[in-house]
Amino acid sequence: MTRTDPTQERGRRTKAYLLRVAHRVIQRDGRDLFRVTTIMEESGFSAGTFFRYWSDRRDLIRDLYPNSIEGLAQPRFLDDEDGNLLTDET
Repeated sequence: MTRTDPTQERGRRTKAYLLRVAHRVIQRDGRDLFRVTTIMEESGFSAGTFFRYWSDRRDLIRDLYPNSIEGLAQPRFLDDEDGNLLTDET
C-alpha cells in the first residue's frame, strides 16, 4: 500500500499529478517496461517525492489500479478538494 496519504491540499495535488503522469507513462511504455525515473523526469519532481508516497513501482501500480490483479483496470486519481480518489470517468 501507499506509504502516506497526503493530509494537505498541496500533497493531494502532487500525488494526483504523479498518478496521472504514471498512468500516461505506463500506457505509453507498458506496465512491465516503465521506469520510475521516467515518471519523475516527466513530472518534474525528484525521486524523493515518489518514495514519499510509494515504496516501489509495484506499490504505485497497486495504488493506481486498485481493482486489478494485473494492474490494468481503470486507474484512480486523487482529484477533488476533499482528497477523494476519483477515476477519469468521475
